[in-house]
Amino acid sequence: MTSTSVRPIVSRQLSVLEPPDRRQTVRIAVLLLAAALVAGCAGGAASPTPPSSASAAPSVGASGGASASAAPPSPPAAATGSAASSAGGQAAVDAAHALLAASSARFDLTSGSVRADGTSQATARASGEVNPARDLGAMRYMLFPDDPANPLATAFEVRWSPSDFWFAQPDSTGDASTWQHAPRVDARDMAFVGRVQEEPLALVRFAAAADASAFEPLPAEELEGRQAERWLIRVPTSLTEPAYVPPDVYAGFEEAYGIDHLPLEVWLVDGAVARTGYVLSRTSATSEEGNRVQTWYDWSDVGAKLDIEVPPTGTIVEAGGA
Repeated sequence: MTSTSVRPIVSRQLSVLEPPDRRQTVRIAVLLLAAALVAGCAGGAASPTPPSSASAAPSVGASGGASASAAPPSPPAAATGSAASSAGGQAAVDAAHALLAASSARFDLTSGSVRADGTSQATARASGEVNPARDLGAMRYMLFPDDPANPLATAFEVRWSPSDFWFAQPDSTGDASTWQHAPRVDARDMAFVGRVQEEPLALVRFAAAADASAFEPLPAEELEGRQAERWLIRVPTSLTEPAYVPPDVYAGFEEAYGIDHLPLEVWLVDGAVARTGYVLSRTSATSEEGNRVQTWYDWSDVGAKLDIEVPPTGTIVEAGGA
C-alpha cells in the first residue's frame, strides 16, 4: 500500500459541503435546502468512535413533537400506550440488537423529498455492505443521481473500519484506484463525504438503545410485497448531533427543521429489521404547502457471506495533506 500526502480531492471538489464551524454548517443546511426547493428534492451518522455494541449507547426516550411518517394520516394503532405497544417496541429493540450482532448485511439508501402534489425526486442513492458486529463497511454513494447537470452531482466510494475510513471518486471506467485515508475521529472536520458512513448503523444503534415503552406504533405498510410493522422512536438531537445524523445538517438540525428530535422509523418484517429511516416535514419557502424530506435504508442479506475489503486495494494517500 502506497501512502502519500496530498490535498484531498473530495474536500476540494465538495468544499460547499465542508463546514468549519456550527454557523457555517447551518448556512450549508440552508444552501442544500434551497437547492432542494429549486430541484424539487432535498438530501439526508454513529459516533466517530462508534460503540462496539448498542448497549454502550445512551438510552433513547420519548420527546415531544409531531409524528413523521411517509404514509398518509391514518388512525393510530389500537394498542397505543398499552402493554401490547410496549411488547411491539421491545420487538423493535430486539431486532435492532440482532442486526448489530450480525456478521454481515446489505443496505440500499434512497434520500429525497416528496412534494405536496405527491411527486418525488431523489437527492441521493447508495448501496453498501456492512459487518455490524465489527463496524466494517463499504458503500458507493451518489449525490443527485437523476440530475447530472446539478453542480453538486457526484459519486464516491467509502470504506471504513472502527478507527479509519477511506474514500475515492471513481474514474471514467467506474473504478476507484486511488483512495484517500483519514481517521474517523476527523469526520467533523471533513466534507460531507467524511460523514456518510456514520449514518447507516447509527440509526440501528439508536433503536437498539431505546426504551421499548418509548416506541409508538404506526400503521403497517407493504414493503416489497411483504407486510411490515412500523415503529416510531423520537431520538433527541443531543444524541444525533455527535453521531453526525443527518450527515449534511447534523450540527444545524434544530435550526434547519425546527424540531429537537429525529423521528426515527423502524420497519420490521417477520421480526427482523427491514427498513430504518426518517421523514422530516417543513414548509417550502415558496409555498405554505411544504414537502416531506425522507431518508430510507432498506436492509437485506443479513448473515450472507460478504467480503468487505478494508483497507481497499489500490494507492492510498493521506487526506488533508499539503
